[in-house]
Amino acid sequence: MFKDSTIELVSITRGDLPFLQQLYAGTRADEVAAAGLLPAVAGAFLEQQFQRQHQHYQTRFPQAHFWLVHCQENPVGRFYLRHTPEHFHLIDISLLPAYRGRGLGRLLLTELLATADRQGLPIRLHANRDDTVFHWYQRLGFGITGSQGHYHAMCRLPSSPPASPPAGLLYRALARQESRT
Repeated sequence: MFKDSTIELVSITRGDLPFLQQLYAGTRADEVAAAGLLPAVAGAFLEQQFQRQHQHYQTRFPQAHFWLVHCQENPVGRFYLRHTPEHFHLIDISLLPAYRGRGLGRLLLTELLATADRQGLPIRLHANRDDTVFHWYQRLGFGITGSQGHYHAMCRLPSSPPASPPAGLLYRALARQESRT
């Protein structure tokens, strides 16, 4: 299990693109392996797809927070979040394979849920219905608000705010971002 004190959200820079590409490749490894592509073809395909996705996110969500997830000062994932006065939009959360299933994603999402509840805001996201995380989102209270192909738009309405004051890693990351603007 991870402790909040060992995790930090750090804004991405151009220098982080090689790590982000490696991370993206790790999220598509099973899919690419099932396609039976030659390694060189698979590598070129994944590089192209990463570049397109990265450009899309940067262009479509210019006001979003694009963070690397650092564990003990090492990058282990990404957490992309748009925060508007009306809602939070979880654009993406991805972790290196070695960090999946160990509670880090749960910690990040729990922080987001608590922050959204404190602010009285819903959280919106899109999830592939065939992905195991889709069912996890449902268990956390996200309902389907629309569908397109294999993807579902999902939303979780805020619940009663927790009694504790804001102090988590997401609160600290948002506060750092707001102090810079």
